[in-house]
Amino acid sequence: MYLNKLIKLIDQKDIPGILYPCIEDLVQNGLSPERFSDKYTMPTRQDVTQYLLKWFKSNGTDADGCREWILGYSLDVLAPLSSSSQSKIRHSTKSNLKYIFKSDVQFRCDCKYNPFRADCNENCPVYSEMYAKYQKRKAEEANQTYEVEPLPQINPDEFEYRPSVKEKYKEQYKKSIKLMEELFEKGMPLKDIVTCLNKKKLYSRTGVKWTYANLRLDSREHGFIRKADKGIGPTKDLYHEQYEEALKIIQRERKKKATAKKIVALLNSGGYKSKTGMKWTTGILWNELKKMS
Repeated sequence: MYLNKLIKLIDQKDIPGILYPCIEDLVQNGLSPERFSDKYTMPTRQDVTQYLLKWFKSNGTDADGCREWILGYSLDVLAPLSSSSQSKIRHSTKSNLKYIFKSDVQFRCDCKYNPFRADCNENCPVYSEMYAKYQKRKAEEANQTYEVEPLPQINPDEFEYRPSVKEKYKEQYKKSIKLMEELFEKGMPLKDIVTCLNKKKLYSRTGVKWTYANLRLDSREHGFIRKADKGIGPTKDLYHEQYEEALKIIQRERKKKATAKKIVALLNSGGYKSKTGMKWTTGILWNELKKMS
């Protein structure tokens, strides 16, 4: 059916031999899986569509002249080659139509070596031209080298040495750690240590301001936090007496069946600190209650 429609369409051109054997075979018989062995990959719907559109363009047919035919052929004949829906096939075909007729791509069949394994014979009016192009392309591919060119030699003296961020702030980071150690020995809370370091413009190893998070990481790395956690550091010694008073208040209020929230508020309003000098929270309180039980 589509071959007859195509013949009627190109009869208007009045160009002898315009219907090449490969085109006639492809339109009449479609893609036959039997033609493709392990050596050849079966083309896709897109490949067939673009091939036909390039042929239309080469014989002087414009986009409007072949639009209806190529849309019908794609939806009825080429659809089994794709898992796409009818709407997607229609959209894809229109995109291919626009691409082929707006670009400078040329029709090339590769004669008997065409990717569709379609019929080809030497009586085709473009056989000599196409076969010559095929041979030229193969010769160029054979002569193409894939050797990797060596990289140019680099003279280290031509480049200025740029220290890394850690190297750049190495000395002032040492000063930060020294002061940090002194402040820990004095029992200063972490938030106050952060404020002190930043006021003195002693930043971290990467040149950023100190925060509670990076202070904890670096202090642990140097062993400052671990001393306090084991109960042998100065921070716990500093708050030991009021911490003991806080425990007595906790025991008293628990006997009264006070809520955790009420106990925390009572401790903080009285200025009582936790074991490490922090404000009381429900989380810290529950940890202490677990120890008591």
